[in-house]
Amino acid sequence: MADTADMVVLGAWYGKGRKGGLLSTFLMGCLDKRTGEWKTVTKAHGGLGNATLERLQDEMKAIMVKSGKEEGRSFELVKSLAMKPDFIMKDPKKVPVWELTGAEFTRDVTGGGG
Repeated sequence: MADTADMVVLGAWYGKGRKGGLLSTFLMGCLDKRTGEWKTVTKAHGGLGNATLERLQDEMKAIMVKSGKEEGRSFELVKSLAMKPDFIMKDPKKVPVWELTGAEFTRDVTGGGG
């Protein structure tokens, strides 16, 4: 049995190897309703076919900005991450919600997730 969670895409990294040049690893997160802040939860990669990744490139770049060119509060959630994404979202309310599936979800108290 698999666990699922709905999360938004908050950032993305370029892949390496055969996925080099494609945004193929995604920073996922959710809104903390108690604080009103966006929290990072996990990095997601795999599970998307090459055709889907190709299609997502223009979509992702239209709703994201290159890291280092961000403005305002949207970058607050990733500025403390050790590995900053190549791109971050412009407005978290306008990014896609994806359903992530995993064999098991566990809490990592040492990571940057919320």
